[in-house]
Amino acid sequence: MKSSRPGFLKKILPACAAALLAAAACAAQAPAPDASKQKAAAAAARAFDEAVRLHGEQTPQSLERAAAKYEESVGLWREAGDELKEARAANNLAAIHYARGDYARALRGFERVLALFEQNHGPDHVEVAKTLNNIANLYHSMGEPGKAEPFQDRSIEAFVKALGPDSPEAAESLRRLAHQYAVDGKHAKAAPLFQRALAIDERVYGADSEEVAETLTSLAKNHLDAREFDRAEPHYRRALSIREKKFGAAHPYVAFSLNNFAALHFAKGEYDKSLEYDRRALAILEKELGPEHELVASVLTDIASVYSGQKKFAEAEPHFLRAVRIAEKSDEEQARAFLRNALGGYARMLRDAGRDADAKKVEARLTSLERR
Repeated sequence: MKSSRPGFLKKILPACAAALLAAAACAAQAPAPDASKQKAAAAAARAFDEAVRLHGEQTPQSLERAAAKYEESVGLWREAGDELKEARAANNLAAIHYARGDYARALRGFERVLALFEQNHGPDHVEVAKTLNNIANLYHSMGEPGKAEPFQDRSIEAFVKALGPDSPEAAESLRRLAHQYAVDGKHAKAAPLFQRALAIDERVYGADSEEVAETLTSLAKNHLDAREFDRAEPHYRRALSIREKKFGAAHPYVAFSLNNFAALHFAKGEYDKSLEYDRRALAILEKELGPEHELVASVLTDIASVYSGQKKFAEAEPHFLRAVRIAEKSDEEQARAFLRNALGGYARMLRDAGRDADAKKVEARLTSLERR
């Protein structure tokens, strides 16, 4: 995502006599078109290289200077007639505008990049797909998911056509778009994309691969979030079967699948079944990763939440407290996320138990953590 455009330098040639000899002399004064373009290309390359160097420094001052250099290189590449290099510089410039929150300029830049790539590569090229995806992401950042959607859809079809129907990269692009739709709550649009990715994974990696298990899990989670429990369960079950067969019954990946089943039963209000699966997951993780591992904290929070949902506050509280104690030992981002989840669940439990004063203390700690 990087551009510049000084205007065309027009030289006014001296008047030439009508005689052939004079005309030849006048022509000799004008630089050959190729030489002029070569000069512009050389200057563009220097400006672009300097822009990349400045861009890499990632300071406000260097980004300001990088933007100016990219803009200079865009104009020079245009003068040199090299549209693909112009597109590359314009893309990087648009990226800077995007990162700085100047969305209007970023959008104009990406739209120019898209036009150049489509003119030179056609509609089904990887660079076209990437640029469509950049525009979709930009619209999401602008809070306009409805405008992002057609670009997302065009992007994924371009990726699949460019990379081939059995490309792992195409499958990953399908999954990313499916996840985006799932986050947006558009589960009906996400499901077929996960299914297309699943079909590629099965052909490329085999029906009993971990890649297939992961995509099955994502597809099941999408159905779970849509409260389509009967559609989620067979996918979770197949993922669990694959992992038990591939890794053995006591592997952490098996624990992840068991935890997914626990979430499914929790959503259905089947608390005893949820506890059964979470306890099995907890036993595996404690044995394989150790009792103080951050993933243990995550499952402890899930178990505590089940007890809390049953109004069994005496059973819930020690699980929440142990989860907090484990998660607060690490500064890793995942552990901090687990800590926030544990504190949030604990505060809600305290509220439900009528212990408002204790809940306020936990909520204050959670607020302090979130401000860091």
